[in-house]
Amino acid sequence: MPNVFLTGSRVYGPITENSDIDVVMEKEDALQLLETIKSDKLDFEMLADYGDVSSFKFFIFWFPPINIIVAEDAVDWFKWKYATEKMMEIPPIINREERIEIFHKFQKEGFDIAMKKEGEEFLKSDEYLSRFGRTDRG
Repeated sequence: MPNVFLTGSRVYGPITENSDIDVVMEKEDALQLLETIKSDKLDFEMLADYGDVSSFKFFIFWFPPINIIVAEDAVDWFKWKYATEKMMEIPPIINREERIEIFHKFQKEGFDIAMKKEGEEFLKSDEYLSRFGRTDRG
């Protein structure tokens, strides 16, 4: 089962006419999606393929552009999830640059939390399990 979640302004606001759909996924799932898209199984327009598989953006049908953010490992996944949840706890920030700066601050907090637990130990920690209830990561 893919481990995917939404992030960005469509989750924590404010949504504008320029808001794309930001999706965080684990690397294996993202690579499979990218392969499916590029094999012409979907009617799409690739808007950006950054080459390093850290993210790519595409447009399908009438939806806004979809930006796939690739989580390289469990720590990377956690810092995105942590920052998204923290952003949802505060009122929407109108200024985009300020919103990005605060999101990055929360990502750093998430990274620091994960690194204090030293990798795999972190995935078994009470903090991780209480936040996400997952034991099948890794």
